[in-house]
Amino acid sequence: MHRMIFRIATSLAIVAGMFSAGSARAVDIYNTLAQSSAGTETINTQYGMGVSFKTTATDYVIDAVTFKFMKDTATSGNITIAIYDTSGTGGTPGSMIGTPLGTVPVSSLTRFLANYTLSNLNRTLSPSTNYYLTATSTDITSSISARGSVTQDTTGLTTGSVGYTSKSNGVWTTPASGFYGQASISTAAVPEPSTYALGAIATGVFALIARRRRTGKMKANMA
Repeated sequence: MHRMIFRIATSLAIVAGMFSAGSARAVDIYNTLAQSSAGTETINTQYGMGVSFKTTATDYVIDAVTFKFMKDTATSGNITIAIYDTSGTGGTPGSMIGTPLGTVPVSSLTRFLANYTLSNLNRTLSPSTNYYLTATSTDITSSISARGSVTQDTTGLTTGSVGYTSKSNGVWTTPASGFYGQASISTAAVPEPSTYALGAIATGVFALIARRRRTGKMKANMA
């Protein structure tokens, strides 16, 4: 009996360790939100912005994206956030990948630059591939606008990419590597390898305890 209690205590300790030693990780594959703003880009039916990013061999399930926006003269409408491939002329945004990730209502913006996040996206892309995260609009007219933040300070940029592009009069301009839209793109959190290992150990311990219990009952019944 004492041995059984010891085994149960040991297994519970292992399970507790799973949650402390095997924490999940989320990976930013692009993040310039902390950089200093170098200006803003107009967003309406004629203008927009595209942030190029590159997935890695292991981090390509997009969980959340964040843009830095502010209200300009617009009072209504929505900013549409989407992901495009780079098949456009000169490496500009070409085809949208699936459907838009979501929208940011102009009514939620303030007169100051602030972060706006879309999360729980679970959007699977191809590994080691360039894409664009875009901010455009289909219902903010050309006479009014919202704005997205742009930076030239690329310190801390975590990945290579094609470059930053903007939409002018409905046409994407040639990507520029000296400017970056202030945004972040993160992948879904995945357990560390230690989590799987500890989980396997705990499962084995519980199986052993259950087996010993069944054996003990069988012996008792035979007696």
